[in-house]
Amino acid sequence: MNPTRRLTLTLLAATLLPAWGEASDPAAFVSEIYRRASAGKGDSGGQFLWLTRKARREAFTARTAGLWDRAEAATPKGDEGPVEFDPVTASQDPSLTSATVRVETSGPDRATVAATLVGPGYKAPANVVRYELVREGGAWRIDDIRGFVHTEPWSIRAILQASLKR
Repeated sequence: MNPTRRLTLTLLAATLLPAWGEASDPAAFVSEIYRRASAGKGDSGGQFLWLTRKARREAFTARTAGLWDRAEAATPKGDEGPVEFDPVTASQDPSLTSATVRVETSGPDRATVAATLVGPGYKAPANVVRYELVREGGAWRIDDIRGFVHTEPWSIRAILQASLKR
């Protein structure tokens, strides 16, 4: 392939497939999370966001990724980590089919995006997950994820902070 054509294809791919967190708007950022989380049988959930320290650094704000790292480091060896469920699917056993995403509030550097989850077993209000997003380093990052277990609210930041107090 000639160099000009290769450069053209590379630039085209770069515009069609933005780097993680560099989606042009908050809804696109959260939609990408759910596109990945519902792929295949929808049973792998959102582990790609939080399972490793590197993944957390790419997806979350520095403040939330640092809090997660500290909470995980404080977890006794052999125990489950500080977050004992998948916050992306608001479950322990994901069966996500799809999600409808809408922006609730938006500004140049902050946004709240709600994802309504679709799949077996999802019922209101536990089927809505909210993302508090912040622009950091030119890219959207997750500052908090909030939802419900039955009718009880949860927040990833609150769970991580509570785990450090145990």
